[in-house]
Amino acid sequence: MRRILTPHYILPALCSLLFATAGQAAPPAINDQENSWDCSQSETADNPEWTCGKNESAPIAPALTAAAKTQSISEAKPAAAPMIVPVIAPTQHTQEEDDFADDTATSIINHQAPATNIDHRDLARQDWQDGNNLNNTYCSGTYINPIAANKTDVPQAELPIEASAGSTSMQGSLAIFEQDVLVTQGDISLQADKATYAAETKQLELNGNVVVRTNTAAFGGSSASVNISQNTSVIHDANYIIHQQHIRGQANKISADAKGNVEINHGSYTQCRPDSRLWALDAGKITLNKESGQGVARHAKLKIKNIPIAYIPYAQFPISDARQSGLLFPSLSDSSSGFDITLPYYLNIASNMDATLAPRYNAERGYITEAEGRWLNRFDEWVLSGAYADNDTLFTEETNANDGRRWVVNIKEQGQFAKYFFTRIDFTRISDNDYLRDINTTSLAVSRTTHLNQRAA
Repeated sequence: MRRILTPHYILPALCSLLFATAGQAAPPAINDQENSWDCSQSETADNPEWTCGKNESAPIAPALTAAAKTQSISEAKPAAAPMIVPVIAPTQHTQEEDDFADDTATSIINHQAPATNIDHRDLARQDWQDGNNLNNTYCSGTYINPIAANKTDVPQAELPIEASAGSTSMQGSLAIFEQDVLVTQGDISLQADKATYAAETKQLELNGNVVVRTNTAAFGGSSASVNISQNTSVIHDANYIIHQQHIRGQANKISADAKGNVEINHGSYTQCRPDSRLWALDAGKITLNKESGQGVARHAKLKIKNIPIAYIPYAQFPISDARQSGLLFPSLSDSSSGFDITLPYYLNIASNMDATLAPRYNAERGYITEAEGRWLNRFDEWVLSGAYADNDTLFTEETNANDGRRWVVNIKEQGQFAKYFFTRIDFTRISDNDYLRDINTTSLAVSRTTHLNQRAA
């Protein structure tokens, strides 16, 4: 039986935040005489394109606006150039998310009630639900994605694109949408106060309370730019939520190129509820390389209650499911025993060997170093773990001990050498009987117990 090593920790889902193409793009406008403009597709078979111009059959002054309406343009053939929007790899929704979304479908999906008074800065509060009536919630609540109610098995590119706006007009080749602009295709929706599309440059500009939602995440910004021909996009004054991973953050700017690589400038990342700043990771620049599956954070600061406690000039981390060396998600707690933080780093040494090094700080116990190594071969599996506290002053005060150094070591082995020949080792040694009671390990395969195993079979 083949066994595979995988890291203990869930990689920050922020690292999987990738911009991707949302199927095939539909024409940027609708052929409707009342809207005073017309969009049509060229006859070039190899690279069909959509162009917009005044409606010759019913000429109307470009400044004239039309009443708000919702129209389906599913009949039109999609253009070759896709429109880039932020997309997260699909994940499974929890039952609580599905039940809530079915009962609370919002104007993002209900086109008969266009969204009003949308504030892109309030996405976290809009999607947050307290955990009183939810089971297995994290941090006394969870983020619920309202667009999950529009889930479907139909491929995204085959779904109709629906659009609505309070008014539409044409200024030359520039199409202008204003007042509660709403565009949806399946489980992707886009909202803005105003949108303009330049047919000549294929540039889409969104301004005012921009909100982009997918089936896994939501993005907000004061403005956004999308170049359809170059497959690039930028969101300014951005904030985001990744619902299932319970992640939110902000950034001055989030940009993506045609290869799906993402750059986050002056961004933050946290898993705290919307009204909490217990901890956050701020970075001057974060780059996510889709091809290599690696992310890099530069000039990062770990903040606890808005107070910087650690500076990380350069950190590399994986952004895919592949095993890669890098920084893992920190473990934090704040209880009666004091504040505690662990910053684990994963080392992918070989296909059958890895290690985790986890520096730790406890407000009462001081600095602690934890480490774990794992090794596989064709016969057995080994796990060696340990922790060392250099100077536990609280321990010396409580016990009048002369030495504050404390430690724990654990060795585990499980193997099979023949059909009926099995081996097992579980050996633990500690510096004192109270170690696991006082300092419960956060990153090791050693748990608090009344009897420590020291056996082999």
